[in-house]
Amino acid sequence: MKEQQLIIESLLFVASEPLLQSDIERVFDNDDIPSLDDTIIDINAKYSDSAFEVKAVGEGYMLVTKKEFEPFISCLLYTSPSPR
Repeated sequence: MKEQQLIIESLLFVASEPLLQSDIERVFDNDDIPSLDDTIIDINAKYSDSAFEVKAVGEGYMLVTKKEFEPFISCLLYTSPSPR
């Protein structure tokens, strides 16, 4: 796997805002700047059997959980803890 893809995966993991091509250009400060659009296609193919995917959000991309896992996430995040 290309190191560039691994770097972009790590950026997606920590990004609190959609990752933009301009962010990639800032990180890869040279002539070999990867296309974010092309890299996202490869990342989604790599993780097709996982619980997450990279989705287009506005002008950029974010790492998100797949829709089928929303009920489980809601149970964790939006239910009150039981009294002890």
